[in-house]
Amino acid sequence: MIKPEVIGRTLRGEQVFTITKDSIAAFSNAIGQLNSEVAPPTYAFTIIITAFESSLKSSGMNWDRMVHGDQKFEIIQPLQGGDRLRVDTTIENLRLVAGNELVSVRADIYRAGDNEESSSQEVLIRAWSTLVVRGG
Repeated sequence: MIKPEVIGRTLRGEQVFTITKDSIAAFSNAIGQLNSEVAPPTYAFTIIITAFESSLKSSGMNWDRMVHGDQKFEIIQPLQGGDRLRVDTTIENLRLVAGNELVSVRADIYRAGDNEESSSQEVLIRAWSTLVVRGG
């Protein structure tokens, strides 16, 4: 079960994700999008899920029982090949429904610099997810 004290806490992402043109093209092809100059909005989830996993495991969440429930994106600036990104994760809410944990999580994607001082403080993409941890 998720530790109640983590609700409302933002976990700063330590990992830097580098977006390649090839990864955008492969994702675009997989969803049937012909234009791969910029990443489709849902491409962001490919890095968000990795950030969620690394940050949420320390919260007490049973990652092995997690399924993805819902997703919403706010695209402020689209992702492009060559972007280096950092993802901060905020656990916004936790509800128990029929023996399952419904975890509302927000991901804020920033442009990463070579060090903390050069990292952008401007959010490029904000994404909200509902993750369901099945009871058992």
